[in-house]
Amino acid sequence: LFDDYAERKDVTLVRCDIVNRGIADDEGYNLCKRLLDDYGNEDDFRTVHLFNKKPDAFDVDEFVKDKERRWKASSSGGVDTGDGVIEAEAENKSDNAV
Repeated sequence: LFDDYAERKDVTLVRCDIVNRGIADDEGYNLCKRLLDDYGNEDDFRTVHLFNKKPDAFDVDEFVKDKERRWKASSSGGVDTGDGVIEAEAENKSDNAV
């Protein structure tokens, strides 16, 4: 997370590197996008908050089922720059509750 411009420009940059050769670039992109979506969507952020603040109440099995259902239902992609880097836009989330 690079928050150098967070205050002045209301932008935070994120870098995701795929270091596991068992995951394809598009899968890594989707994983990163879903992670950012969880922080940017108020309903999904409640799950993040629950996981961080009340882990005993977090139902990991239900979380995995929900994510699998959503991943199968969606079809989004990033832009492959040709050098293994996938670029994407993300919304800024200024809530620092985690």
